[in-house]
Amino acid sequence: MPDPAPERAQALDALVDSLLAQSVPGADIDAVIAQLRSQAETMALEELGLESLGLMEVCLHLELDHGVPLTPDDVLLMKSVRELLDAISAHQRR
Repeated sequence: MPDPAPERAQALDALVDSLLAQSVPGADIDAVIAQLRSQAETMALEELGLESLGLMEVCLHLELDHGVPLTPDDVLLMKSVRELLDAISAHQRR
């Protein structure tokens, strides 16, 4: 069975890249990214601090730049960053 660590790292990089691509990132984006890098597996999705426009931008960036077709509705059904990373990883494997 292949090591999931590289896939998880790619998914995390895609998420961080998409968070940084927001036109108006949250005021504490650096703290959010630091937390993501150290605690992504245990973070609640709401801890990303995304508002509706930011969520739309992140989803658009994930699709256009990383080939991950997630909608804001898809993401809103998720409870944790782990679920989001799982979805990103699954799409990246295709």
